[in-house]
This record gives sequence, structure tokens and C-alpha cells, in this order.
Amino acid sequence: MMIFEPLDMRGRKRADLHRAARLALLRGRILKRISKVDNAAGSVEQATAPFAEAARQTATGLSEC
Repeated sequence: MMIFEPLDMRGRKRADLHRAARLALLRGRILKRISKVDNAAGSVEQATAPFAEAARQTATGLSEC
């Protein structure tokens, strides 16, 4: 009597399940990292907004002369 049914004789289903689990973990890590990068980029944009506006005003002021 078998308690557990074998996945298959060569372990392909087991390997596929393992690969799918690893890919799911990797996908989660990538999404988390992308979210962190996106948040950091937003912070940088907010911090540099005054400088960018000043540079734009200077550039438009110079082009009017």
C-alpha cells in the first residue's frame, strides 16, 4: 500500500513544480524591487523639482534676450 502517489518515474512533474515555485518567488522579489526603485525615483523627482523649475526659468529667460 502506498501512502503517497509518485509524481512520475522521472521526476519531471516534481521538477516542474519546483521550477514554478522558484519562478513565483523570483517574480515576487522582482516586483518588490521595482516598487522600491519606483518609490526612490519619485523621491528624487520631488527633491529635484525646484532645481528643474529654476533651470527652466533661467533657460527661458536667456532665450528671450
